[in-house]
Amino acid sequence: MANHAGVALGKAQLLDRLRREAAEKEHLALHDTLSGLPNRRHFLRLVDDALAGGGGSGAVLLLDVDRFKEVNDALGHDIGDALLTEVAQRLRAHVEGIGVAARLGGDEFAVWLPTDGTIEAGLARGAELSEKLEQTMPIGPLTIDLRASVGVAVAPLHGTDAHTLVRHADVAMYAAKETRAGLRAYDETADVNTPQRLARIADLRAAIDRRDLMVAFQPKVDPATGARSSARRRSPAGTTRPTAWSRRTSSSRWPSTPA
Repeated sequence: MANHAGVALGKAQLLDRLRREAAEKEHLALHDTLSGLPNRRHFLRLVDDALAGGGGSGAVLLLDVDRFKEVNDALGHDIGDALLTEVAQRLRAHVEGIGVAARLGGDEFAVWLPTDGTIEAGLARGAELSEKLEQTMPIGPLTIDLRASVGVAVAPLHGTDAHTLVRHADVAMYAAKETRAGLRAYDETADVNTPQRLARIADLRAAIDRRDLMVAFQPKVDPATGARSSARRRSPAGTTRPTAWSRRTSSSRWPSTPA
């Protein structure tokens, strides 16, 4: 009897251990090891769940820590990791109970917050987040003045699924970083990496390989800046001029008139 009880207890303990190990593996697969925040894959799933269950409106905020590489290079990876951990803690505290924060990789973080779906509400959420992050950050004996570039994409205006919203927020974030604005909402006119543009690039490459392009000079000539030329494409429909390919050539100058 005692032997049977011992075997049963051993099996129960083994099952408990296997369950714990499975839960730990699942957690590691869905969370960032440094910050403990959800990783990209888990964040996308959580945002899609929130969109499905919350009326389809809200905002994805993507943020990048400005000058992080300088901090990492000058002060070492330990300080860099401590800074990222502090950013994660601030984000977690900011969205607790109302949204989701995640670390997508490197110094890039993402936040999902419910809104009424307007750009104004999304930008207001972004401004609150920036204010929370841009307080001085004590790291060991140092005090670091933290700044972040934040891009905003709102649902359903900028996308109705997590993948699209994250991509559009990423476009807005890089616009904020390049213009040093700190905060930008997604603008379709600034999105150069659209599927349509990629298709045009592939089409142009194929046209070049087939030698379907030719240079055409315009009759207008400006003696100061040179002749105007454009690339035209031969096709079964006739010769076309792709507006996106045309450019003014400063190298096509007329020779100087002898004195």
